[in-house]
Amino acid sequence: MEVHHNNRQGWSFFFCLCMCGAICESFRYSVPEEKKSGSLVANVLKDLKVDVKELSARGARLVFKNTKQYFQLDPHNGNILLKDKIDRESLCGQKDPCILLSEIVLENPLQVHRIEVEIEDVNDNSPQFSKKEFLFEIPEQVPMNTRFPLERAQDADKGENAVQNYSLSPNENFRLDVQSHSDGSKHAELILQKQLDREEDTQHFLILSAVDGGTPKRTGTANIVIHVLDANDNFPQFGDSVYKVKLKENAPKETVVIKVEATDRDFGSNGDITYSFSQVSENVLKAFSLNKDTGELTVAGTIDYEEERNYAINIKATDGGGLSAYCKVIVEVKDRNDNAPEVTLTSITSPLSEDSPPDTVVAVFSITDQDSGDNGRTACTTGTNLPFMLKVSENDYYHLVTQQPLDRERASEYNITITATDWGSPRLTSTRIISVQISDVNDNAPVFEKTFFDMQLHENNIPGLLIGLVKARDLDTAQNAKVTYSLLPGKVSDQPVSSYVSINSETGNLYAIRSVDYEQVKDFQVTVRAVGSGSPSLSSEVRVRVVVMDENDNAPFILYPLQNGTSPSNDLVPRGAEAGYLVTKVVAVDKDSGQNSWLSYELLKATEPGLFSVGTQNGEVKTMKPINKRDTSKQKLIIGVRDNGHPPQSTSAMLSILLVDGFSDPYMKMVDIPKEEVVEKEDHTLTMYLVICLAVISFIFLVSVLVFVAIKIHKRNKFIGNSALNFPVGPNFPENCGDADAGSLSRAYNYEVCLGGGSLNSEFRFLRPLFPVFSVEPAQSQGAQRISSGSQEVPSHGAEGQVMNQVIALVLLRIYHTQDKMPAIHNVLTTRSKTCVLLASSADPTTILPHRLPEYMREEQKKIGEVEEKKKSGSLVANVLKDLKLGPGELSARRAQLVSKSNKQYFQLDARSGNLFVNDKIDREALCGQTDPCLLLSKIALDNPLEIISIELKIEDVNDNSPKFSKTEFNLEIPEHVPTNTRFPLESAQDADLGENSIQNYTLSPNGNFRLGVQSGRGGKKNLELVLEKPLDREKEAQFGLTLTAVDGGVPQRTGTVQIHINVLDINDNFPQFTESEYIVGLKENSPQDTLVLKVEARDLDFGSNAQITYSFHQAPEEISQLFYLHQMTGEITVLGPIDYEKETSYYMDIKATDGGGLSGHCKVLVEIEDENDNAPEISILSISSTVQEDSSVDKVVALFSVTDQDSGENSRTSCSIDTNLPFLLKATGSNNYQIVIQSPLDREKVPEYNITITATDRGSPRLISIRTISVLVLDVNDNSPVFEKSKYEMQVWENNIPGLLVGSVHAVDLDVEQNAKVTYSLVPGNASGAPAASYISINSETGNLYVLRSLDYEQIKEFQVRVRASDGGSPPLSSEVVVRVVILDENDNAPFFLYPLQNSTSPCNELVPKSVEAGYLVTKVVAVDGDSGQNSWLSYELLKATDPGLFSIGAQNGEMRTRRPLTERDTNKQRLIILCQSRSR
Repeated sequence: MEVHHNNRQGWSFFFCLCMCGAICESFRYSVPEEKKSGSLVANVLKDLKVDVKELSARGARLVFKNTKQYFQLDPHNGNILLKDKIDRESLCGQKDPCILLSEIVLENPLQVHRIEVEIEDVNDNSPQFSKKEFLFEIPEQVPMNTRFPLERAQDADKGENAVQNYSLSPNENFRLDVQSHSDGSKHAELILQKQLDREEDTQHFLILSAVDGGTPKRTGTANIVIHVLDANDNFPQFGDSVYKVKLKENAPKETVVIKVEATDRDFGSNGDITYSFSQVSENVLKAFSLNKDTGELTVAGTIDYEEERNYAINIKATDGGGLSAYCKVIVEVKDRNDNAPEVTLTSITSPLSEDSPPDTVVAVFSITDQDSGDNGRTACTTGTNLPFMLKVSENDYYHLVTQQPLDRERASEYNITITATDWGSPRLTSTRIISVQISDVNDNAPVFEKTFFDMQLHENNIPGLLIGLVKARDLDTAQNAKVTYSLLPGKVSDQPVSSYVSINSETGNLYAIRSVDYEQVKDFQVTVRAVGSGSPSLSSEVRVRVVVMDENDNAPFILYPLQNGTSPSNDLVPRGAEAGYLVTKVVAVDKDSGQNSWLSYELLKATEPGLFSVGTQNGEVKTMKPINKRDTSKQKLIIGVRDNGHPPQSTSAMLSILLVDGFSDPYMKMVDIPKEEVVEKEDHTLTMYLVICLAVISFIFLVSVLVFVAIKIHKRNKFIGNSALNFPVGPNFPENCGDADAGSLSRAYNYEVCLGGGSLNSEFRFLRPLFPVFSVEPAQSQGAQRISSGSQEVPSHGAEGQVMNQVIALVLLRIYHTQDKMPAIHNVLTTRSKTCVLLASSADPTTILPHRLPEYMREEQKKIGEVEEKKKSGSLVANVLKDLKLGPGELSARRAQLVSKSNKQYFQLDARSGNLFVNDKIDREALCGQTDPCLLLSKIALDNPLEIISIELKIEDVNDNSPKFSKTEFNLEIPEHVPTNTRFPLESAQDADLGENSIQNYTLSPNGNFRLGVQSGRGGKKNLELVLEKPLDREKEAQFGLTLTAVDGGVPQRTGTVQIHINVLDINDNFPQFTESEYIVGLKENSPQDTLVLKVEARDLDFGSNAQITYSFHQAPEEISQLFYLHQMTGEITVLGPIDYEKETSYYMDIKATDGGGLSGHCKVLVEIEDENDNAPEISILSISSTVQEDSSVDKVVALFSVTDQDSGENSRTSCSIDTNLPFLLKATGSNNYQIVIQSPLDREKVPEYNITITATDRGSPRLISIRTISVLVLDVNDNSPVFEKSKYEMQVWENNIPGLLVGSVHAVDLDVEQNAKVTYSLVPGNASGAPAASYISINSETGNLYVLRSLDYEQIKEFQVRVRASDGGSPPLSSEVVVRVVILDENDNAPFFLYPLQNSTSPCNELVPKSVEAGYLVTKVVAVDGDSGQNSWLSYELLKATDPGLFSIGAQNGEMRTRRPLTERDTNKQRLIILCQSRSR
């Protein structure tokens, strides 16, 4: 049994595994039992479609579910070999075929192949009987051909090797009959072929042999000892005491239901058997007929399953001697599917608001089918892709409820098809279509066409100019879809937004309020709100960015040369200047931006046009040719500056240029001018220029202030003049007019409001696009404006004549219901704090609050009252108001309806009074039959809110039927020697009434031999028995005539009678009889020894020794004898051995009761073992990947395992779980089979190893738990790129460096391990200053050190960039790059170079100095430059040597050579000076 159980679980396990993706294919092989270890079973290479190399490389292994390994796999050649010798009988017992299950697991990828090895049987066991000797006791007058069952011989082999035949030793009285069963087993019966005569031979000795079909054949023998007992008579015997037969509904007449057959071992007339009904009801007689000779039961009437589901028919077989036998035929009517389901709609809600929450009840209906079983089982469905679902209530009502939010904008109407289908064959279907309208609610906020609007406005615009359009769309309908626009408060350059732009509330057009100057405001943003007109109103906002476009409204302004004097500035140009000499640079700016500020320069006029040129883009004035002596000394140039705008604007500047032979020439012309005059002239000229500039600037400032003030005053007067009529000005109308406490808007919007008569909506119109004005009329105390016809007045709470300084918002709540009428407005409250409340009512509250379960739909059970049958139509039954807890008129107001499932309406409800009346005369017997109580079920449906109340009306019975017997007389035939107290069942009378009106008692006419026994059976039914009180004597009185009377308990009492005719027959003996033919008892597993299992009891009507009964097992197998003990006197069965549910779930035993005369009775005892939870779940790991790559895909199988429990029922049901917070998921692949898969990406860098704990728990009591832990190691993959420590590197190197100098180092880190973490560095190909980067710098591939390859010159290259790539050692390799900026540091490696005086000749430059100069006279200026930069280019000048050292000095910073003292006549005319110029840096 253990092996069978495990194999059964193995089949279930592999079937479930085949349902998942890990199981690929199954293979089946066979091997005979008892083969030696190491024998070849099969080679799997061909079946697996792999070669030997792949088999070994993929780690092929053979996995067994059982602990014992019967086979082994050789991975080198693919052979499956026997590991141990196999005994099929010990492994599988009687199970055929005997299959050993295992699987071959292949890795990379994971594949599991099922291996089935069939163990073939060999004939290695002989047949065996449980005993060496069997004892039989047979009465002598037992008729011939009586069969005596013999115990089967047991053979552990199967098939042809099992028992094939039985043989009996030669004798005259008995023969052997061998019969084959459906399972192929053989069963032998001992048949009496010659009448026994106990006086001639009291014992018979026979030998029974069992022969199998193996080669060679094996036999087993047992001795049979027969004791002949004395017997006198035989009763007719049916083949079965109870016949069960199924009959299809609507079977045609004369259809044979069953043929019952009874046998009688007597001879002659005593063996002739006739069949008849015994105590059957009238409906049986109408439906069936019985052939008295053949025992055929045929259909005589209509068979309707809906009227009667089964018939219990008692049939009596009577032989010629008057002995009778009874059997019961139970005819189970098999239902035909001849009734379609019926859909009854109780309530429906339409229209349905689109904001109805989930589980809102849309419709309530019921489905009934008069058939039963699968034919009466119905399935109800609705159309797919609908936001509705069906829910079943406890009383077989269906609720069509919403399962997801409705959206009228997607579907405004649903036609829902309800399909009811039964489960019969053929299936019958009923459909019903209901239409549900979806009403709109304001659930969609306006949606702008864009998430952000960008508009452009040219500066200097006209006020009132249309800037652009914002558009929002509301998906709702009617009033809910109407959108109005407004601006949210904000600031633009410290000014309110409303002073810059306004918006049309209906169209969304944006208008500019004022002229905008780009130089003051380049752009600004406003927020536009779109508000729907629904209630509550929904809104959305969008930001609008207005970009001010520049206009070319500013002419260029010249910064240099300054054009503020009467004469232009003079620029000196040496006559030795070559072509391209930079004379000066004209600098101009433009206040505009963009293209309007792009300036171009041109030479408009010149003294000599071909001498100078002006740079178009930079304004540089340069010589076009070398200057010679013929060129005029004074040159005047007029330079034009023009911007790039449309139209372009321009200005001009005048330049004066003096051509001199040297920089000292101008001073030579001043020799004849006295010093005091020159100084005085220079001072007066400078002072005059300063005074003029100051006066001009002050004048311009004053004019600008006056113009600005005049413009502001002009604009304000114009604004006040336009809005004085409608816009209140002063302290009573502040700019922030919102209610601070209420949190309302804090910015006033100036619109003009036009209200149409009778309209509920404010229509905003832009009558004046320049300055729209918001007109607010003061509240009037004399009356309130009407909102609409039928609405109440809105009282005003403002003081008379006072300006209303807050906006009044009107919120209208519109409620739709089934009549589509406008709800009455109860009250409208307006206050100055911008609050308006509108209260509404509806005649149908259900339309306001949709039906929802269970909060808004209540279903109650009410028992309203009782009513007698046969009452006249119109009779009052009850008043339901009190039971329903409703007041007068509420039934009518809530549209009460009386709903009945049946087509006929027995009652009617007066909704006004609540009275329930009889609608038609009621016959309780025709309506309910024998059902008690007789209840009529109806439902009262109420609306507003929806309530369904089930009511029960009990139909009271009246005594209007008399008891009736099926016949007017009964005939009984009773043997004369029947002992007293023998009971003869009598048919009960039938009374259609119930309770006290039904049969209460039976009486029997007075007699000396019989009395009447009345017992209460099931359901209160009276069972009658005629009891023999005095022994009968056929010779004295052969017949009896009795009168049986049935009396009911009604008022007045009614009676029914029947005549009983008794014929006395002659008979001799009685057999022991058990109280039950079959006992069924439960026994707990592991019950202790001597536990009482059952006490069987048999009765024998004989007297004396013939009534003494002994009990024994009859043909019990050895297992029964080892586990149970039967007390031969008391009949008590007790536990003898260990009871294990896992080995056997039930035991079936035959108990024989033998009286003192040798007659026996038999009964069956079925002991059902009740399982105890004594086995913990077992976790079997089938396959596991102990290492997984961290880049393994989601749903990759990590482990396969199964969970088994040897218990059964709830004790064997297991649940399995693994640790939480792991990236693994437990999936059930079938019954008790699981796989662990990856549910989220693995990251070895975070968790390198997982210990997964598998917990298996059964559901027994107490619960048993098994735990198993598996380890999974995460292998690294190259999934991390190297990461540099910095996002950008900057290094420095001095120029003139040594080649190979270390500049710096870069470093990158890789989070992977081993080879994947090894980082190498390289330069990314690229150029630096026109040369390959690799020619400047190199990098160490391992350390990341950067080295300079050449000596660098700062004057040639100041810096360069290279890209360094860091690559790891993975496959494929991952890399990252970083930019390294190398900055060259300047060294002082360049000597200063003289520009003036030019050192290009053998003789130095000559400078002329007048003899009369004073100290400080500027002789000349030494100009030098240095090729280095920074501090290295800072130059200093020093006078190294002079003819007269005290005569001249040189400026250390500027190189100006001046006289230190006045010149005298004694000074030498020629002075030679040596000037040293050197840089400051070292």
